[in-house]
Amino acid sequence: MGAFFLLRRTDGADVETRRATLLAELERQGFRRPQRIETPDGEIHLYPTLATGARDAHVDSADRFCVSVGTVIYRGETGAAAQRSFLADFEWPRVPWDDLCGQFCLLVRTRGRLHLITDRLGLYKVYRNADASVVSSSFLALAAVAPRHTVDPQSAYEYVFQGATFGTRTVFREVELLDPDAILSLDAGGVSAHALPPLPHGWSGAGVDQLLGENLATLRGYFSTVAGVAANGVSTALTGGYDSRLMLALLRERGLRPYVYVYGSEDDCDVRVARRIAAGEGLPLVHTDKGAASRLDRDALAAAVETNYRVFDGYPVDGIFDDGSDLGTRRARCRHGELMLNGIGGELYRRPDLPNRPHHVREVVWRFYCGFDPLDCTDMFREDEYCTAIGRALRRGLGADSDLLDRPLVSLAVPAFYYRYWAGRNCSVNNRIGRALQPFCDLPIVRESVRVPVHARAYGAFESALIRAVDPRLASYDSCYGHDFAHPPPPAQVEREWRATVRPAVYSRYGFAPVERARPYWLDPSSVGALVDPELPYLRRLFHLDRRIGARRFNRICTLEYLFERCAAVCA
Repeated sequence: MGAFFLLRRTDGADVETRRATLLAELERQGFRRPQRIETPDGEIHLYPTLATGARDAHVDSADRFCVSVGTVIYRGETGAAAQRSFLADFEWPRVPWDDLCGQFCLLVRTRGRLHLITDRLGLYKVYRNADASVVSSSFLALAAVAPRHTVDPQSAYEYVFQGATFGTRTVFREVELLDPDAILSLDAGGVSAHALPPLPHGWSGAGVDQLLGENLATLRGYFSTVAGVAANGVSTALTGGYDSRLMLALLRERGLRPYVYVYGSEDDCDVRVARRIAAGEGLPLVHTDKGAASRLDRDALAAAVETNYRVFDGYPVDGIFDDGSDLGTRRARCRHGELMLNGIGGELYRRPDLPNRPHHVREVVWRFYCGFDPLDCTDMFREDEYCTAIGRALRRGLGADSDLLDRPLVSLAVPAFYYRYWAGRNCSVNNRIGRALQPFCDLPIVRESVRVPVHARAYGAFESALIRAVDPRLASYDSCYGHDFAHPPPPAQVEREWRATVRPAVYSRYGFAPVERARPYWLDPSSVGALVDPELPYLRRLFHLDRRIGARRFNRICTLEYLFERCAAVCA
């Protein structure tokens, strides 16, 4: 399924009005023909995916069913078969995590109680109001039934700077994210949350060869499962980096011939490398230069932005201001029902990022979440409060009991915090359109990859070895790192990565990222001013908009302005 909403009958709730509002909002997003399931204390509406119309539901009765949104694989099965098997095996509060793969939300009702179970890494996003009388996979659906829309400044800053909000907060205080480290349960008596144990972490003392063997076994098992459920094929990017190469190698080893694509201009390194690999291996390659499309007129651009707003559910990672090419390429990747794969997260096989020692949570926040100039912000911004809030969410997500994080726990922060929120929003959008997976962010693979110590991951050595072991031919092609993956990296790369790793975190805090490329035409004043108030009054309270703000962050600024104006938001 591509989307859902749950509407509970609670004291004082106008169920009829809420239902009509939710149905209208999901229809504006392009969802049609929901399946309605009546429960003893409410109702669930399930929608097929936008591009492929996939429906996944198993219902025995109003008090016994298992349905899902997103992409779930259970014991090698997907769709209704997986849900039937899961329901037969389910015994609350035990969840068979070892048998589950994917990014999803399962809605399981048995013995008078409904449980909402998201993937263990929490990538699939689900939203709720304060009393959980409305729960949905759509942020805009929750916003539509909220009594007011109060801007949360912390979350607005997080989104503009990072592309996501962290913890259970969203840019509106009336809308919350489901806690990814708990299972929400609902029954006639009310709402409860069952806390999950912390995610496993800790480095292995095994040698590199043994770690390679263990990780390869997990990867091969996972991709064998993917091959078994990808009846309509798979799609995956091909770039000049490690992760897409490893993904392609594993798919080819399983006998799959994926739909392979690359984005960028003709002279981009990713495009050049992808072309060489495709030509050498006889792979059809779909190349899209998103910057080469014809300029849209004002009305067409307005229609594209509005469609992005609805389909991407309000405020996606990269913003909603573009010419429709982002959505178009996503639809193309699953045009025949292909399973869309994204290789993000493979960096756990190759990037130390920080020295091999414990780190204070503030160091981690400085290193990864503070690459901005605070002078871009108005007096509403409080740098210490911003860092403290992210640090608090980081500690909670890791299950840490102090501000001093051991080094393996810092490694876990990549999938369990940054990708949970940043990559998770992108994955959730893709699952609205068709079936989508992020394998390197899935629990079986993360559980093994976080055991690889820093020294083994340095300079891409471990991931290169994985690629070579699976497909030596693919490893022999060059990359955007200035070398192939069949040989050790040159001294220049070793020195560059070593310097980046040992550099104190404070340098990342005050060594601001360079200004991004020039803004595209859809972000020029005339285009933006035709779609929102040209003064950007909401975001002007948060940012000095006369400063040079890069295209990506400015897109997010314009996206929030668009959202806040349409919702008549109230500033905190």
